[in-house]
Amino acid sequence: MKKLFILFGIILFCVKLTAPPINEVKLFVTPPIQPYERLWEAMCFVESSFNPLAVNEAEQAYGLVQIRQVKLDWYFDKTGKLYTLQDCFNESVAKEIWNYHMSLYPNAETGARAWNGRYDLTHDYWNKVQNYLNY
Repeated sequence: MKKLFILFGIILFCVKLTAPPINEVKLFVTPPIQPYERLWEAMCFVESSFNPLAVNEAEQAYGLVQIRQVKLDWYFDKTGKLYTLQDCFNESVAKEIWNYHMSLYPNAETGARAWNGRYDLTHDYWNKVQNYLNY
């Protein structure tokens, strides 16, 4: 029995014990952080009632978040990307412009109120957005 135990010990010591090779790489994709997603929804509701084809003829504002030509001109100056008012019917274009705008402000309220117009005149607008957020 002693010889068997010694033989077993020598075999374990001499045999190369390794894990099998792994021929694959696993990538774990996490969903992107979207800090303003609920705010986007609230502003789409307040601005257009979720209608991507909404047009405010009086202000010449288009799409989900009612983008006007002055905002497109501003966006072009900042990014070099040229869009037309018709492009604002495309949700991804509207959201790209909106996200860029929001990234320039320290918080949701300041960004949303600046989106709507002069900050000092947008209290009622912010209340409507907040009502949606709190619903």
